Amino acid sequence: MFVSPPPPSGGGDQLAAIVGGVIVLDRGCLLLDQYAHFADLADPPDPAAVRYPVIWPAGTTWDDATQTVVLPDGVRAAIGESVGGGGGYLYEDAIAVVTDPNTAARAAACAGPTGEIAWFNPGGEVVLDDAPFD
Repeated sequence: MFVSPPPPSGGGDQLAAIVGGVIVLDRGCLLLDQYAHFADLADPPDPAAVRYPVIWPAGTTWDDATQTVVLPDGVRAAIGESVGGGGGYLYEDAIAVVTDPNTAARAAACAGPTGEIAWFNPGGEVVLDDAPFD
């Protein structure tokens, strides 16, 4: 699991995209899978192209015993559940600036063909959400 550092005092700048998807654990990587959002298109994308490793907000933890993400507010999100929140999709070089080079490299190793990494805003709210893009 990859977690952002705490937000700077005063909150700092926040990214405005909607980040979300179904939580998937694949090859030791915790990913957000967005394929269900695109599956009904006449020409859906490659499923691997819409799976993103995720940098969770500071205070998020992984409960190995229950295989759940424990969000900073204590809400638990299990594998197969959808989550959503504010943030963006960044590449390894940007993640290295806002976290550290080691975290960025490990997240990039989990990335699909686009190389993008999902980023929830530090200090931002992540919620259980069946339709994060609607």
